[in-house]
Amino acid sequence: MPPLPEQRAIAHILGTLDDKIELNRQMNRTLEAMAQALFKSWFIDFDPVVVNALRAGNPIPDPFAERAAHYRELLKDPHPNPSPKERGEARQKVLHSL
Repeated sequence: MPPLPEQRAIAHILGTLDDKIELNRQMNRTLEAMAQALFKSWFIDFDPVVVNALRAGNPIPDPFAERAAHYRELLKDPHPNPSPKERGEARQKVLHSL
């Protein structure tokens, strides 16, 4: 058996590695949730298509009318050049609405 100070050093390193592994697992869960939300937004709800149609002034089909109303409000941004903090807050609102 190694001396007690060495055992403590080894235990500290192993504890740090365990913490890092858990942090990586949490990040993976977060990234997976973000990927699922993005996939749903793009390929199930067709959000980019709705936004592009709104920007171009094209008519929105009935199945997308509710989402279009939501995006109309988001596109009426009173601040044409938002700060990074405001952009982050706006992104959070969009993510929470999905």
